[in-house]
Amino acid sequence: MLLEGIKVDFYGAIWDKLVVPKHRFIFWQIVNSQLLTQDYLHAIPSHLCPVCEAKMETHDHLFFNCNFYLQVSVAVKTLLGDFRWPSLTTELLNSCCNMKQLLELGDK
Repeated sequence: MLLEGIKVDFYGAIWDKLVVPKHRFIFWQIVNSQLLTQDYLHAIPSHLCPVCEAKMETHDHLFFNCNFYLQVSVAVKTLLGDFRWPSLTTELLNSCCNMKQLLELGDK
């Protein structure tokens, strides 16, 4: 990255192992002008899902309720067999926590 004609190596500072991972990610977004600030958000013309353009874009819609997602989940279920697929972000997080607890019990 060039800053006022001087080459600056942010890589070492950002990805240093002593920097908290969350801070690394945010700093990387700042350096690359990718932080979701109001000026960036106002440039987005529509609040609709960019995939189906039918519903408002939310995490739950995009990852659990969008028509495209539903088609993909049917294909995955066909390949892997029928299983309980999460329908909300909170269900996914609970499933991950439960799986982690089961794995930890298996390690003992």
